[in-house]
Amino acid sequence: RGEVGVTHTQTYKERNEGVIVEGEHVTREPWFQPKTIHWHQQSSSAGASYLRPRGVDDPPGLARAVSHNNTFAMQYKLKTTSALANYATEAGVCVVFFQNVSKVRSQLTAYMDVTWTSVILTVALLLTWFTTKLRDRLSHWQKRGVPFVPLNWRIIIDSMLSRKYMTDWWMEVYKKLEGNPFGGYYNYVTPMLMVRDPEILRTVLVKGFSNFHDNDFHLDVSLDPLAGRNPFFLKGERWRTVRSQITPAFTSGKIKPMFSLMTEVCQEMKTYLEKVSPQGPVEAKEMSNKYTSDVVASCAYGIKGDAFTNPDAKFLKAGQNLFKMSGWGTAKMIILFFFPKLAGLLRLRYILFISREVEQFFRSVLADVLSTREKSGIVRNDFLQLLIQIKAKGQLPPTQQDKLSDENTKKLSTEENTNYGDEDILAHATTFFLDGYETSALTLSFILLELALNIDIQEKLRTEIDEVLDEDKGELSYDAINRMKYLGMVVSETLRLHPPGLFLARVCTKTCEIGESPGPMLKVEQGTVVTIPINSLHMDPQYFPDPERFDPERFSDENIQQKLRFVYLPFGEGPRQCLGYRFALTQMKAAVASLVSNFEIILNKKTKSPFVIDPTFIMPYVLANALVVLSLTAEDGEIEVRISVG
Repeated sequence: RGEVGVTHTQTYKERNEGVIVEGEHVTREPWFQPKTIHWHQQSSSAGASYLRPRGVDDPPGLARAVSHNNTFAMQYKLKTTSALANYATEAGVCVVFFQNVSKVRSQLTAYMDVTWTSVILTVALLLTWFTTKLRDRLSHWQKRGVPFVPLNWRIIIDSMLSRKYMTDWWMEVYKKLEGNPFGGYYNYVTPMLMVRDPEILRTVLVKGFSNFHDNDFHLDVSLDPLAGRNPFFLKGERWRTVRSQITPAFTSGKIKPMFSLMTEVCQEMKTYLEKVSPQGPVEAKEMSNKYTSDVVASCAYGIKGDAFTNPDAKFLKAGQNLFKMSGWGTAKMIILFFFPKLAGLLRLRYILFISREVEQFFRSVLADVLSTREKSGIVRNDFLQLLIQIKAKGQLPPTQQDKLSDENTKKLSTEENTNYGDEDILAHATTFFLDGYETSALTLSFILLELALNIDIQEKLRTEIDEVLDEDKGELSYDAINRMKYLGMVVSETLRLHPPGLFLARVCTKTCEIGESPGPMLKVEQGTVVTIPINSLHMDPQYFPDPERFDPERFSDENIQQKLRFVYLPFGEGPRQCLGYRFALTQMKAAVASLVSNFEIILNKKTKSPFVIDPTFIMPYVLANALVVLSLTAEDGEIEVRISVG
């Protein structure tokens, strides 16, 4: 018939010659149906019959030779139906074993009962184990006889849902531990040790630094190659090596040549404010971000940022993307900061700071700058040039103004580096931008706010700035701002009230004892996380009377001698102190001196008080905008520039 692709050949037989039709073999031919050794219901279905040649699937035979027993053979169907309705079959070697269906069903039901019993028992055992572990964790401090604050689930839920700012949580723990030099609390369900006593803080940060040298932040450099090389996240010997390499790049002697780059941006900011005044309000936080992005772009990469002239400036956009927060980003931040071990298991990338898009931007910029400098032989007084020198020479030679004899630098290795490459240059230039962009802009906006709220302090500051500038013939220089003592006091007091970093977290890397005789001593076990609540210390009336009041006199030469060193920690302390703190202070002082010498800062009537801090972010952002008016006094009259701080 030529059906289903079967090739036929004609064979002629003699008369009376017999022909044998092998029905069993024909129906098992591969061309007839696939997998012929196994029975398939679909192969016998009516829908598949048109695919089969006629006569190859009919055991009783066809046409005139059809079996007379064909009709009688229907008894097979009847017997099979009856058997399957009452019995289950099981294949043997030559025998089919029959079992009563009712018995099979009862056995199946019993098997299911056993299965569910096993599941329920397993879940119960897991819950018991989890409850036991949780109870053990939540009794951690009680077993060790340490004063502690019990876990408060309300605070946990509020912080996870971003209904409460983290400083409120730490402040509550700090107050409940009043009268104790240290005490325990629970970061969700992880036991943490909070230190309140300045002398014990000295032990953790400086004297016993070898036992607490790692920050409690876990970041995989393979997932985040830029932020992963930031000294803040590095641990152990790797941190020590990198810190020793780049510390000389942040000394006073290296920052001073960069000051002219800062004053250029200050002039652009002044021109910008004069120009935009007729166009309506300008947000102070936005203005501060423009300033810091241009300063850091110039000092880190040797590139003009143009944030004050170009609304789509690339460095400004990159800075904004660094701190862009989404719902998933907030969840990651909670995991990274509060469940660091889980973050390590999940291999979470720290996209809160450096996303793939931002990383590619900085890679492209750095490649262009390095190529240009190599071809043209340009040498510039900026941070990038210092990193290039580290790559070439292994270390930076000290200048006469470098202050390398302080307590922090002595603890660092001075071995030359032979493995400092382009990836390290990229990482440190990028994290320089990261560290100098947002925190300085945030503090600068708070300085403007406090000066607008305290006109008498603003006037005193303006008087000092004008006097120093008159002595230097109106030139704003590095030496000039360092002679402005009251300016430094204003910046320091702002950092006390509004520290960009809210806490420090150090991991005990070696079991040791802390405490001061005759007070209690505590054995701190390896792996214990010690937290230092910066904001709570700054707001403690024991160290800063009337802490809510903005009072720069707290940091006068007379009063600062009475202050305990380890209760004022805007940049940390000891070998782990923020590397860029001198640079940050310098760029903020330059901006404030430029603004105050040219503008009168007045609080706008629309300003809402008290200010509400946004609980969804790790740094203290003002949720409700606080409007501030800057008035430029000129010979031809007064020009108003409205600026919104928040």
